[in-house]
Amino acid sequence: MINIHIPQSEQAKFRAWVRQQSADTRMALKRLIVKHTSDLHRRAMRSAPVNKKIGEGPALRSSMHMVFSSDGLGGEVFINAKHAPYQEFGTGRFAPMGILPGYEDYARQFKGRGIRKVNIYPRMYFFPHFERIKKELIKDLNFMGFR
Repeated sequence: MINIHIPQSEQAKFRAWVRQQSADTRMALKRLIVKHTSDLHRRAMRSAPVNKKIGEGPALRSSMHMVFSSDGLGGEVFINAKHAPYQEFGTGRFAPMGILPGYEDYARQFKGRGIRKVNIYPRMYFFPHFERIKKELIKDLNFMGFR
């Protein structure tokens, strides 16, 4: 399972700013959250690997879901498949290859412990999209006045 969150301090700062906004701005923010969350979900689904040779099917893709907070100001894309991080970051001797800067420590926990010889190349299907969409969201929020 892959799980990453925005720090609580940033969430509190965002929510405090939202409370000061007009109803129209809050509605625009909700649409923005839906747009970026949906975009991340769609892009990750399209990029997720499917191993047709061994009949794996779209198990990884079908384990991806998105949910929104009750107030509509929070969105989450989560992946329930236990093998999701191993596909993302690789295993064994291939694990350190192609990891996005800043995710090395997070990825290291999925490298394996040498119990079995399973070497899977990393196939970054989630975090590159997450990084790009996060930047787009921050840019859009800054345009709306959030600092």
